[in-house]
Amino acid sequence: MTNGLKFTMKNATKFGGATPKAAWIILTEHTTDESTKDNVNVSFGICDASSEACIWWGSRHNVTEGDGARILMNTECGAIYQADQGTPNRDGWLQLDADGFIADGITLIANNTFDGDYFITVVLFGGADLSAKVGTFDPHDDEDSATTVTPGFETNALITLQTGTTGSTATNSNNDYRGNIGIFSWNGTTRRQSCISFSQDEGHADGNPYLSVSGGLTDGSARISRYIDGTSALYSLEVTSVTSTTFLVTTRDAASSGTSHPVYYLALKLPSDVKAWVGVVDTPTTIKSESYTPTGLDFKGQFLFQLPTISDSVDDLKAGVAEAGSIGIGVNTVGSEHCVSWQIEDDEGTTDTQTITENTSIELPDDAGLDFITASFTGFDAQGWTQDFTDTDGTARKIPSLVIGEVPAGAATNRLNLIHPPQYASEL
Repeated sequence: MTNGLKFTMKNATKFGGATPKAAWIILTEHTTDESTKDNVNVSFGICDASSEACIWWGSRHNVTEGDGARILMNTECGAIYQADQGTPNRDGWLQLDADGFIADGITLIANNTFDGDYFITVVLFGGADLSAKVGTFDPHDDEDSATTVTPGFETNALITLQTGTTGSTATNSNNDYRGNIGIFSWNGTTRRQSCISFSQDEGHADGNPYLSVSGGLTDGSARISRYIDGTSALYSLEVTSVTSTTFLVTTRDAASSGTSHPVYYLALKLPSDVKAWVGVVDTPTTIKSESYTPTGLDFKGQFLFQLPTISDSVDDLKAGVAEAGSIGIGVNTVGSEHCVSWQIEDDEGTTDTQTITENTSIELPDDAGLDFITASFTGFDAQGWTQDFTDTDGTARKIPSLVIGEVPAGAATNRLNLIHPPQYASEL
């Protein structure tokens, strides 16, 4: 991979010549699957045919307090900085631009590359009956006041990205990192939403890191975002209604400076006979094959997105404990699975961090990097899915999950396609 190189990621068998409409892009500083590297260095991006955005977060390994934690919001679909060196606002990084969707895949451009290792995994969304929109909005600064977001269609599935940055290319002013990833589903009658919210002070002061998992409930207490600043949850966001062209996002929980932290989103309108579901499931407490049939999931899926954590509870704030120190991103389709996770050891005088990438459904070491939760994806069931756990813990751990359903049998082809094509790895 050289500066300005164009390369494609595609799957002709699944898409059948159709052109995708949106993508999720996960980028890490690795050259191969099944590898572990010091430093937290992860980017998660979204794009449609005309817009793109990503968040990058990094935490240096084995440095003293007062150095090394960064987060960035960028209007590209991927960005990696050298997490083992000072501030990211400098030359010498990898920026991924979405050059456009093509038949069966996407073309990406690598810009501003620096010597390093990169591993890219992509999920492509397409189909004649799918609508997709990447956009941004500013949360309302007043508690219990709403912001109207207009993707232009009825949103059935939604992912949101938010950081503590105040613009598309700014790091936090104090060089700490604050971030969250949210998921949402709407089936015409029920809203379901959850998020993971994470925070780390620069370096690794006592009491770090911080994590909160929203419960994925439908009773008004669930959140698609919860902004954590150190030991405090300053405010949170809830999707409170969906119309044929808009959705409302209401600011909750003692709002503070909400409008200074923009949210990027990817909204999807699914075919009328396809559903989505969001909820939080528990890992088993013994090694076993676990068949999940959660409440409200009444269809067979074709795509499972998860935000695995080692938190043992929801709707509270974990601070400076092991349960706050390991989180991940997992994508699963039939015949394909991938997980990226990152670990920050709790309450250490120096920052012991790592990132791991695996072609398995869940690969989640504990905060110190030791084997903890591991699972492979077995497949989708009539109203759920099955994962085979080969490492687990005696305490149930919380995993926010998004399932998107398959097109019913006998329906026209290429109405909704979701794929996870082969990854791209390069060493410069």
